[in-house]
Amino acid sequence: MTFAPDRPHHVKVKICGLTRREDAELATRLGADYLGLVFAPKSPRRVTAGQAAQVLDFAPRPPAIGVFVDAGVEEIIEISRRANLQGVQLHGDEEPDVVYDLPGFRIKAFRVRDEASLARVDEYHTEAILCDTFVEGAEGGTGRTFDHGLVVDLARRRWVFLAGGLTPDNVAEAAARVQPYAVDVSSGVEAAPGVKDPARLEFFFASLRAAGLR
Repeated sequence: MTFAPDRPHHVKVKICGLTRREDAELATRLGADYLGLVFAPKSPRRVTAGQAAQVLDFAPRPPAIGVFVDAGVEEIIEISRRANLQGVQLHGDEEPDVVYDLPGFRIKAFRVRDEASLARVDEYHTEAILCDTFVEGAEGGTGRTFDHGLVVDLARRRWVFLAGGLTPDNVAEAAARVQPYAVDVSSGVEAAPGVKDPARLEFFFASLRAAGLR
């Protein structure tokens, strides 16, 4: 089973690793399609359910996606409820059956270093697949890129969130090559972990618009 609705007219944008309401509000004003908040314990961008609820306490806003790493289903559901999330991103070694018990828009992340990294993609019946860079010992947010040629074919048949080292300087080229459903950025628009740089955020969206991708 695959999920590949008609390709959108533009590339959507997910701004991830949000820890402050002002950054979430700015991302929304600039046109973000998704807001990402990290609940993984080892992440420098980790927020609690209570903190996430404060970050997201404004309207209107785009859907919020919670990023989890090998968390239990009950924990994910409870945090999603308390933080008012609209979707879940699994960024660990979760098995395919887990997705059936999760609420909202579901994304399964794969850390890519070669073709074998994507061998199990079709076992995960999620709305989307996120492709990040494989870095030994890291779960994500490393700011490093991977060979985007490895995911071009996948983006033709699944909704792909392209992540891994995207910045205002390289996002347009990467998006034009892969033609993903969405691009996902965290460290590439930061002043410090969890703190977004307003100028870099604006430049990120401007780069996509200049390339005709927004």
